[in-house]
Amino acid sequence: MLSALGFLAADVRHDFQKTLGMPIPDVGAAQLRDVFAELERQGRELLREEGFSDADIVFERVADCRYLRQVFTVGVPVDGDELAGGGSLGWLVSKFEASYQELYQHVHKNEPGFIDTCRVAAFGRLPAVDLPVQEEAGSDPSVAQRGARQIYCGGWTEAPVYWFESLSHGMCVEGPALIDSPSTSVFLPPGSTARMDRFGSAYIRPGDAA
Repeated sequence: MLSALGFLAADVRHDFQKTLGMPIPDVGAAQLRDVFAELERQGRELLREEGFSDADIVFERVADCRYLRQVFTVGVPVDGDELAGGGSLGWLVSKFEASYQELYQHVHKNEPGFIDTCRVAAFGRLPAVDLPVQEEAGSDPSVAQRGARQIYCGGWTEAPVYWFESLSHGMCVEGPALIDSPSTSVFLPPGSTARMDRFGSAYIRPGDAA
């Protein structure tokens, strides 16, 4: 259920990257702008082929930066206004150093940072999923009970069994209990509760957390 809902609700994403391998001071603003523009062009073309309009296409840009002789990079977000500016890439140096400082508690002020890779994530935005909403049905789940079964909780006990499809918004099942559905069975240990929300999902809380 959750995997299917996520598939329907998640935006479409494609990732593109280009290796640069240059010290930041040696990269001109126009050069960096051109690299990201080419990656965005690839993403836009692919998403258009998949049926997305330009209004539903958005990009996230990242420059993977590091110091010389280091293996791991730091991802530095790059926004459109920064790319549009001319001149030096001092803003990129500042953002890289701030991110590096946050991670490692120091920076190498006398060493230039390197841009290893430029990456673009191209998103095709999907409309929000309009889920049906259930009416409040009260907290009593007895209308959904379908008998009982013997279960072992440190000893054998008889636990009520509820049919998931018959549970409605507001109903609360207290453990020990079983909730059956066409695809699975959910065990509620003693002291736990399962409360149905307005979208038909069961929120399970263990023990005294309820």
